[in-house]
Amino acid sequence: MSKKRKAISIVIVIAIIGGFYFYFIQKNKEYLAINTFQECVNAGYGIMETYPERCRAGAHIFINGDQKALDTPVTIAPVGKESLIKVDDIQENQLIKSPLVINGSAIGTWYFEASFPIELLDGNGKQIFAGPVQAKGDWMTTDFVPFSVVVTFDRPFTSKGTLILHKNNPSGEPSRDDSLVIPVRFI
Repeated sequence: MSKKRKAISIVIVIAIIGGFYFYFIQKNKEYLAINTFQECVNAGYGIMETYPERCRAGAHIFINGDQKALDTPVTIAPVGKESLIKVDDIQENQLIKSPLVINGSAIGTWYFEASFPIELLDGNGKQIFAGPVQAKGDWMTTDFVPFSVVVTFDRPFTSKGTLILHKNNPSGEPSRDDSLVIPVRFI
């Protein structure tokens, strides 16, 4: 290969790397300019099918009605939470009916005083069930602790809903909040 071709190849590689670098710098500036849910939506990022609605811009997630970004990402399906909480019986968009038996396990730090809250919402975000989930074992551990709960509810008028298993957070600090959000469908 001649020196001229090598030089041209090096210039092309540098231009490609420079283009990628410039693109990612611009994207990062765009993410930093977004501070609210509405700004996220206006920038063209999609709205997640959760309740309340969420919009993700890069690593930041904004909640509809909340003007602050969450410090930690929110997962809208079981994927990504396997190291914290596992639900054995319910899959995303599964058809459910009352009474609904939910079995699974969560790490001990998901519980407080051996329980954590759970809620079931209809498609309009109206709460149709709320209650505690009790640990079936010693929760003072970092290992997984099994749980089981029976959820009874009146069938809502909407065909879709959301099952939310909240990490128990007695401190009330938003940075310690976490939840497993599972979209469901009603029979």
